Amino acid sequence: MTDDEQSAPGVCPPGRASVFTRGTGKHGQHKHHEHPHSVSDEEFEALIIRAIDRLPEQFREIINQVPVVISDQGRERHAYGLYQGDGIARDNYPDRIIIFKDTLVRDFGHDPALLAAQVERTVRHELGHHLGYDEGGVRGLGL
Repeated sequence: MTDDEQSAPGVCPPGRASVFTRGTGKHGQHKHHEHPHSVSDEEFEALIIRAIDRLPEQFREIINQVPVVISDQGRERHAYGLYQGDGIARDNYPDRIIIFKDTLVRDFGHDPALLAAQVERTVRHELGHHLGYDEGGVRGLGL
């Protein structure tokens, strides 16, 4: 990793999908939920790696070129994930996929299988945006 990449908080470089960093949220822990479900950063990262590994090979090759970031700012954004960038067809802006641990664990953490399924769906949804689908198009794919 270069010094420039290290100085960018919450961003990981493109490459192997198992390289993740944590984005820091303003709100800290899950104070908004009385009984937060405990999922460690390592466990959550493993769910994302599993979701990526379950993609067809041609999509794994694509997503391995996009930084994937874990963040706790989902509550602020009312989202499970976010794609930032201008898509695979352009290279004017940096691309990244953000997966929001706080909202995913809050809403699905009570059931490990359900959490894994929703993490996979979120990864695929955000990858769909990278591939050029708008929100309606991604939903049309069942994501």
